[in-house]
Amino acid sequence: MELLLTGPVQVGKTTVLTKALAARPLSLGGFTTRWAGDELRLRLLHDGTERTVARRTEQGAAAVPHAFDQAAAELRPGVVTLLDELGFLEARSPAFTAAVLALMDRSPLVLAVVRQRADCPFWGQFAGRNALLLSVTEASRDGLPGHLIRLLDKAVTP
Repeated sequence: MELLLTGPVQVGKTTVLTKALAARPLSLGGFTTRWAGDELRLRLLHDGTERTVARRTEQGAAAVPHAFDQAAAELRPGVVTLLDELGFLEARSPAFTAAVLALMDRSPLVLAVVRQRADCPFWGQFAGRNALLLSVTEASRDGLPGHLIRLLDKAVTP
């Protein structure tokens, strides 16, 4: 099962996931990303390893050469595989894109935040997948953690 969250920047997509997962602690695989100053840090959830995958520049965010390729080789699934967030920076790493899609194929449950942009290498990949797309808006975000909890309970209960 794949649950994809999308919506405007800073609407609360990650907050929705965080609230739902806090209510249902499960073994997590995959990764999270966060800005730490001018660095975008990717954290692998199976072992806590962090690496800088992008930096802010005057022209905008720029991927760090080979950082996504290195992360691709280290991705691992969990009971829940969290992919937070899939955006446009990964477009320069076909290895990372392929590793994420392979991880999704072998994960029983995937929760992903996906940028809805033409230059996001993942957006077109989801068209043929059996994924549930949840749109996070200011109006929907408060009710979505409870909805995700119910979906998690159905997905992980034998």
